[in-house]
Amino acid sequence: MNATKEICNIADSSALLKSLQEFELTNILTMLGGNEEKLVHLLKKFSEKYAEDGLLIRELISADNFTQAQEYLHALRGTAGNLGISLLHRVSDELEDELKNRQYTPQTLENFDRVLKDTMTTIARLPDLPVHKKILNGHEFSTFQKIVENLNNLLANDRFVDDDLLAELKLYLYDHQHPAYADIVEKIQDTEYPQARQLLKNLLGYATTKTSEPDTAATTILIVDDNRITQEAFVSFLKRHYSVKVASSGSRALQIAKSSPYIGLILLDVIMPDMNGYEVCRQLKNEATTSEIPVIFVTVGTDFHSEERGLKLGAIDYLKKPIDPITTLLRIKNHLVIVAKNKAAHQELAFQNAEKERRAAELMVAHNQNDELNHQVNQMQKLESIGQLTSGIAHDFNNILACMLGYNEMNLILTEDIVDGTLRVQIEKNIEQLDFAGQRAVVLIQKMMNYCREKSPQKKINVQPTLDVIDEVVTMLRPALTSRIKLELALNCTENIEIDAIDLHQILTNLAVNARDAMKNSSGIINLSLNTMTLSSRCCTACAKRLEGDFIELSMSDNGTGIDPKIVHRIFTPFFTTKELGKGTGLGLSTVSSIVHHAEGHILIDSKQSQPNQGTTFRLLFPII
Repeated sequence: MNATKEICNIADSSALLKSLQEFELTNILTMLGGNEEKLVHLLKKFSEKYAEDGLLIRELISADNFTQAQEYLHALRGTAGNLGISLLHRVSDELEDELKNRQYTPQTLENFDRVLKDTMTTIARLPDLPVHKKILNGHEFSTFQKIVENLNNLLANDRFVDDDLLAELKLYLYDHQHPAYADIVEKIQDTEYPQARQLLKNLLGYATTKTSEPDTAATTILIVDDNRITQEAFVSFLKRHYSVKVASSGSRALQIAKSSPYIGLILLDVIMPDMNGYEVCRQLKNEATTSEIPVIFVTVGTDFHSEERGLKLGAIDYLKKPIDPITTLLRIKNHLVIVAKNKAAHQELAFQNAEKERRAAELMVAHNQNDELNHQVNQMQKLESIGQLTSGIAHDFNNILACMLGYNEMNLILTEDIVDGTLRVQIEKNIEQLDFAGQRAVVLIQKMMNYCREKSPQKKINVQPTLDVIDEVVTMLRPALTSRIKLELALNCTENIEIDAIDLHQILTNLAVNARDAMKNSSGIINLSLNTMTLSSRCCTACAKRLEGDFIELSMSDNGTGIDPKIVHRIFTPFFTTKELGKGTGLGLSTVSSIVHHAEGHILIDSKQSQPNQGTTFRLLFPII
């Protein structure tokens, strides 16, 4: 059963909530995890905050102060929508639309007054939540200390402080301390937490210690909204999935974003008193330390021009109140995935550029020494240009795939409501095929990133006995080769190659597939050998470096058609292929070259195209450790 249906059952079975049948409570209960006491608490807070706003809005309208009336009405409408008070949300929307044109009808205003009054009456009928006063005993100081430490921890890490914790703190204070307590509560409600911590220190007469909390860029969300009820609803929902910080003003949001290195995403209200969301977004994007933090605007209503303005400032999305919690969670999840992949791609590209500059500088010093070094420079520049192009394509493709897979996941959720079983099964099969194709594309993009990636200084390799890896590859390859292709082994070396087992597996698989494809009529012999050897005065076919010394030689030869000597130095270039259109990507040998050189190895090619049945031998040379 999905989350929405589960909450519906809770609402249907609750005697308390049957008194709120005119409210649409599915979304808010989903956000609160089905906690009815929390819902009643928020409704009571709504009543306290907005009970007199109807009269104030009427007075402002009577004084033709439509702008300020809209501000109060806008705040009331957004909060009502989030709490599921749908009828009040709708009539407020109608009245606000009329006020935007600086006119209104008495009927619309009377309708708003009536619905607001009925709403407050309904909420007033709800039972007050019990207040459990603690019984003080010999351990009251340790309990009080725990409350203070918990409060200080929340303040130090910009977390939401709920009313229950503040009420517990007040139980332990003397009457003469209540004014100072009221000042602390005011600062907390405004999320002016540094001042609140100082006032708490003054109240207690001693400083509390900050308790650090682990944060990561991928999981910490900053909620910026001047409405404390909205903050509490969002925090109750998102804290089950992410680490959540809060800010009640634009200036406070900027302080938190600049001082916290782990903010992964910001949910930003548009209309706030001291600084609107657009200005906050503009300042975030103009600051180097915060410009990369993704921003999603959350607002009661959007029009094309407002949304366009926000996106031009650098926001990545808009959420309209009242929000749908399931859709919102999926959109947040997808955006965080996209951000993580973009960050990895940017880091990879920066590393490549740094490597390019470093290697280009080294090679330029010896540019005129000999023809071999000149060849290295030219080959490196070609490969790095293609690598940057590939990285850019993979980066953009990742964004598209993340959105496609996210919407596919949403479609799969929606199929649960389809009554027709046959249709649902067919749609689910189609969705599974889409997901399968998308995952294949993800794998392809990852391969493209690997092809253009230079050696990573942080890569951890899983070295396994070379003979064991070869045995696994041979076992896998035999069914893939036709019965007319014979695979012969000559493994005369027990030395292990210092290379990741998966990388070695990929090298041998690519070479074997190329050998198979090079054979006429799909018949012939593939020889795989492992030896130690001494080499002098040969140059690597891929990078042209002169080779000398002792090596482990892993070679694969075939008796196929061989390679044209005119193109032998091009075969390691990404996307270069001699196969027919659609039968080769031109990435196999590029991968082999990249992996071998990452392992500080080199490649020699012996090919005799002019001699029948002599084929090609790939000799992979690795250092002896």
